[in-house]
Amino acid sequence: MRKLIILLFFIINTSIFAAPQKEAIRGVWVPAPKFTSVLHSYQNIQKFVQLLDELNFNAIYLVSYAESKTIYQSNIIKKYTNANDLAATSLLNGYSKNYNQPLKSPTNDPVLDLINLAHTHQIKVFFWYEYGFMGDTKPMTENHPILAKNPDFLGISNNGQAANYHQK
Repeated sequence: MRKLIILLFFIINTSIFAAPQKEAIRGVWVPAPKFTSVLHSYQNIQKFVQLLDELNFNAIYLVSYAESKTIYQSNIIKKYTNANDLAATSLLNGYSKNYNQPLKSPTNDPVLDLINLAHTHQIKVFFWYEYGFMGDTKPMTENHPILAKNPDFLGISNNGQAANYHQK
């Protein structure tokens, strides 16, 4: 009987202490390419993901929309903004010229490379969306890329003025 009690005590304690724990999110935000060089080259992505793995991060929050642009070229952004061409709708425009230097990417797609490499280290990638008022560095005027074509999109504050975090 004593052996049975000891065995039950061992089983109960083992199951209580071995219960799966909820995994905490340890993430990092990757801002638009003009603020970081992470997506400028395949080598940079490799170094970034390796560092996150070494630091035990498990989530990446990649800006997918900011400054009236998306991470990929977008016909929707082109349609609803004053962008002159499709390339001008992407946050990556102008940063991909030397993407394959010094290392060649298997996909030639910085976002896909980031996702693929992160997943090999069990790091999840989430698209982060900035809706514009807080993330935009320019005042909300009729010259704003979206408002130039869609003035009725302007947010109005409680006092009837343009919702603009840059006003004093």
